[in-house]
Amino acid sequence: MAITKAHLHEGHRRRLKQKLLEQGLDGFAEHEVLELLLYYAIPYKDTNALAHRLLEHYGSLAAVLEADYHDLQEQAGVGANTASLLTFIPQLTRYYFANRWRDQKPYGTLAELLPYVKTLFIGRTKECFFLICMNSKNQINKAKLIAEGTVGEVIVYPSVIVENALKYKARAVILAHNHPGGN
Repeated sequence: MAITKAHLHEGHRRRLKQKLLEQGLDGFAEHEVLELLLYYAIPYKDTNALAHRLLEHYGSLAAVLEADYHDLQEQAGVGANTASLLTFIPQLTRYYFANRWRDQKPYGTLAELLPYVKTLFIGRTKECFFLICMNSKNQINKAKLIAEGTVGEVIVYPSVIVENALKYKARAVILAHNHPGGN
């Protein structure tokens, strides 16, 4: 009996999911992580080839997840559900970390707050400016996205900062800004 391609892939999803449960993502290759994620948007098709094609087109898993929704559909040829899922992941990650850090103890130093601040910028491909409003106990009242710019700049108006600081009853503020280009 000849072994067909279908026989080689039989049980592949089950094996990959089992590997995830046993080892976590640490033991996965980049294409396997993407392939596993694609299972949830494309439940009945082999997603291995698509995972490889997306990685080849965009260059990395991070770039795939940060790709524009419409570009994923037009350039990479994926459907609306797949494009939605892929672009949703960085947003979900930001939301997860913001939620996780929300009820933390008061922050004594900026160094203690830095891990939280970094989560505000996960997956953002444009320069952003955040206002973090603190109460009198050094707890976060609100982290507010004040402005989003381009890849290379963001314009911020002081009046918007003051308006939001007053709105969220800030006793202290922290201003945070990213450089998605790596500077």
